[in-house]
Amino acid sequence: MTTPSVATAPVGDPWPEGDANVLAAMLRVAEREYRKAAARVLNIVKAIEHKEAYEQLEAKNIQQLLEDQLLLSPTEASRRVQRARAFCPGMALTGEMLAPKLDIAAEAVRRGRSG
Repeated sequence: MTTPSVATAPVGDPWPEGDANVLAAMLRVAEREYRKAAARVLNIVKAIEHKEAYEQLEAKNIQQLLEDQLLLSPTEASRRVQRARAFCPGMALTGEMLAPKLDIAAEAVRRGRSG
């Protein structure tokens, strides 16, 4: 029997028994992948807000769009908007890319190193 990895084992597969180090390593890998996916979501949120695409989707603002589309609470939607504004690059009116407010933290988030 081969040891499942986080990338190959579907949810519900048997996990290695008795090897806490393998499980801990799998946990770290899964968390890193989760954080990278969360960073992609924040980039999408920032793009929707910048392009004001929420209006085309019949929402009054980005927060309402997140509440409706992702079924988030108002608190969690607000939190994600704030994170997107802090961690994702912006664009000036001239089209110039602007660094994120928290550029060092943003890089760590994109690499899956920070939550």
